[in-house]
Amino acid sequence: MACLPRRRWDTIAARVRSPPVDPGAAGEDAATDGCAVVVRPDVSSRLLVRLFVDGSQRTFPVDGDAPVTLGRARASTIRIDHPSVSRHHATLHVEPLAIVDAGSRNGTHVRGARLAPGVMTPVEPGGVVMLGDVALVLHWSIAAAAAAAAAAEAAEAGGRGAPADAAAQVAPG
Repeated sequence: MACLPRRRWDTIAARVRSPPVDPGAAGEDAATDGCAVVVRPDVSSRLLVRLFVDGSQRTFPVDGDAPVTLGRARASTIRIDHPSVSRHHATLHVEPLAIVDAGSRNGTHVRGARLAPGVMTPVEPGGVVMLGDVALVLHWSIAAAAAAAAAAEAAEAGGRGAPADAAAQVAPG
């Protein structure tokens, strides 16, 4: 399968467009091949992978910095049971935020361009990545960071306000 036609790519991107991302919070560092290298905006932030498959969506939190394998194989970190996705389709790197196509049959597309197998390509938060016919959008969750800041502020204020374990009470996402 060749790269998605521009019209189809725009339609898919419009359908799965994520909430606006604060450019200052993206943690953009330097430029690589005309694309900013995105690093984690905060140590306590967590990567969320939102998949759009056949009209439904699922969100997967990613813990830690270990590479995340994407594919149909049972051993994949995030298993995507769809015929357009290869068993070992791609690998997502958390820091810096990037994806590598693993030689998939239907390809991995970023910003509408098909990736060459084995080439690490930066991905921007909120951008659409296509694995075959499956769309995925990456987000940084800063809920944990906000909860931790609220808990620290409450502790400094003498325990008034948010409980000390507020970080544990806030759901990610």
